[in-house]
Amino acid sequence: DPANPAAAIFQIAAGNFGYKFFGLLLFAAGMTSVLGSTFTSVSFLNYSHSSEGATKFQKYRPYLVISFIALSTLVFYIIGKPAQILVIVGAINGLILPIALAILLVGAHKHKIMGDTYKHPILLSIFGWLVVLFMAFAGIETLINTL
Repeated sequence: DPANPAAAIFQIAAGNFGYKFFGLLLFAAGMTSVLGSTFTSVSFLNYSHSSEGATKFQKYRPYLVISFIALSTLVFYIIGKPAQILVIVGAINGLILPIALAILLVGAHKHKIMGDTYKHPILLSIFGWLVVLFMAFAGIETLINTL
């Protein structure tokens, strides 16, 4: 079935049970993605340096979690197409990895961060930047072809 090829494979392999089981798996994957990304994203918001700030953040954390989940649900409801959303989010995630590696490579050469005694091997930096370039190219190409 071109409209839902992944579910069609389950249906062919295990009949109606396989089709329903795939739906259950997709639902579980969606729930774990929403909950995992929610708690990760909300935890990034806690930049308090005092116990008063941390207490205030803990007070509003449940509201932030609920708001994030509600926003995710709204986006899904408006856009729909869960398989397409997963592919697009995966492509966007592929752009985060080269950015993170580039930041690590820049930081590895900063004496203020690494200290005066650490010297990052130049060969690792060269290969690291090659990986950044390849990953960025692949991520951008995937995103362009996906949209």
